[in-house]
Amino acid sequence: MEKFEILQGSWGIESNGTLKGTVVDENARCIAGTEDDTDYEVFATVKLVTGTAIGVYVFFTYGDAFEERFIRCVLDPTNNKITIEGGYNGAVAILASKTQTLALNTEYVVSVYAKKEEDGTTSVLFYLNGVIQLRVEDLAEIFASGLHGFLVEGTEETDNAIFSNIHVHKPEYYSDLATILNQIRSIEKKDVVGKDGTQQDYYDYLTTLISQASQFVDGETDRENGFYQPNGVTIIEYADGAGFYAPPATNSLDTDWQEKAATLYLKQRPVLSITTIEQNSAAIGETDAWATLTKYRFHEHGQIMFATSEIPLQGYKNVKITYVAGYAKTPLDIQQCCQRLIVNYIHKLIGDRTAGFVQFSRGAALNFGSPDVFSSDIKAVLKRYRLVGYGEM
Repeated sequence: MEKFEILQGSWGIESNGTLKGTVVDENARCIAGTEDDTDYEVFATVKLVTGTAIGVYVFFTYGDAFEERFIRCVLDPTNNKITIEGGYNGAVAILASKTQTLALNTEYVVSVYAKKEEDGTTSVLFYLNGVIQLRVEDLAEIFASGLHGFLVEGTEETDNAIFSNIHVHKPEYYSDLATILNQIRSIEKKDVVGKDGTQQDYYDYLTTLISQASQFVDGETDRENGFYQPNGVTIIEYADGAGFYAPPATNSLDTDWQEKAATLYLKQRPVLSITTIEQNSAAIGETDAWATLTKYRFHEHGQIMFATSEIPLQGYKNVKITYVAGYAKTPLDIQQCCQRLIVNYIHKLIGDRTAGFVQFSRGAALNFGSPDVFSSDIKAVLKRYRLVGYGEM
């Protein structure tokens, strides 16, 4: 479990590994992460033992009472409702709410997804027991990033709550725990991790499946790991400089000789941005002499065109391109492929165990290549994303 900073109340780790918050002066609050964090999911099993409300913070930044900014998703058993609230300049406003029957001393699986949209705005999704309940979109810039944490509210200084199975991750993968739990909600935990498996075992196993399925998608489309995560992935690629050579003979059929010399093609695309292009002018065996090239244009399809005055020198792997390739947001059909792989895999796992073909072991290698898992509809979608070189069909 990550280290939390206590803002209010008393917090401690119980003998069973759960996080317990106890009210002091009507609140118990703790936070973790950094103020630059954005686009992440906070997942936990929460139980308000006694008190008035329990919640999860995202996009939290702090100073004194009038400098705090936060979004918090709150379960309120006193009034039987759930809310998304925004705090700013010492005031708290309800941004969304919904009637929900809740009870004290009862466990609820909560997932809060703080997302950054393509247009730069942020949104917050509030899942309860695997089902999305509330969503707030088009949040102002003041709620664009921040820490995450937990809240307990009460009237007595003995009021407390328990937080367990805590997972916090950025969407480096192409699905999330809340979505997968919703899609397999008819499946019992014991059918996946066995009768002796704990809830934590179950969540850990599903998280592993999400990671492995995402990497499988990368591999099947010949992409770098994490290629489809929001805002792409940074890649460093070395290329051979073609050099600027003299024009061919007048009667030569090589009419595009200058374009060939002035053009490089990147391996991964679409290209979101070029960070730097550097050229090494040193001969083999000499000390590297890298210099930055700035006179170029690039296209998202991976083509870089250099100005005549900065065509890279002829050489072997003497051009270094650092760039970002991928998508501003994980494509929806890539997300769906990842989810289908996991659901198919779990159904096959349970079917094989029921038929007595396999003995379940959490340490077993994951095989997403089976025809029962890597179905024809998934293959058809991934085929459209498979990396194809220039001139290939």
